[in-house]
Amino acid sequence: MTDPYASSLWNHSSTVAEVRARAAMRNLLPLGGVLVVASAFLPWVDRGLGASLALYDLGDLLLGGDVAAVAPRWAGVVPYLIPGSGALLVLLAGIDGSLWLQRGRLVVTVLLVALVMSATVLPLLRHVRPSGGQLVAGIGAVLVVVGSLSTFLPGEGHGGQRDSV
Repeated sequence: MTDPYASSLWNHSSTVAEVRARAAMRNLLPLGGVLVVASAFLPWVDRGLGASLALYDLGDLLLGGDVAAVAPRWAGVVPYLIPGSGALLVLLAGIDGSLWLQRGRLVVTVLLVALVMSATVLPLLRHVRPSGGQLVAGIGAVLVVVGSLSTFLPGEGHGGQRDSV
């Protein structure tokens, strides 16, 4: 006689290794979100104006209008959108739900990747090496993308039923 509880946890076409791999990929989403949030406490400018400031300090500096000749005041919102979207993804990763929730995660992921990549790639075009905060946020963004896309893999049980080990 088989245990009905154990059989309900497994997709019979999946091996143990596949189930564990999918579970590990799902964990990349909150890990990437945490890295993006942590990047807010690291400097995002390697040298020059604001080189020793963390991302949230840069946001405060821009919103204060003290450097209006360098960047517009409204640009101070962007340093808060990056860790805010990372924190939102951490929260959304913990909620198991419908296809609409998965699409919402994907929308926030696209927003996060656009913000992080524009903040990282644009300085590279000026031949400026990325700083610690940019690298941590970039790694976090890659993990978020892989974790977000893993929810759309076959065998995930889109009705809120997932296989687990």
